[in-house]
Amino acid sequence: MTRLITATLMASLLMVTISGCDKQTKSTSTQETTIATPGGEVKVTVEKEAMKFDDNSSTVEL
Repeated sequence: MTRLITATLMASLLMVTISGCDKQTKSTSTQETTIATPGGEVKVTVEKEAMKFDDNSSTVEL
């Protein structure tokens, strides 16, 4: 009986883990700014990455 319960719990955990991995999208945005200084120009680049999960439309910045 305990083997059946253990097998069922392990299968359930595997199904939950697999189902959460397929609906993720990753987006990247890059912003460049050039600043003029007395010593010359300085170029600053800012890059942001974000993950979007389709199941509840939440966004996480990385």
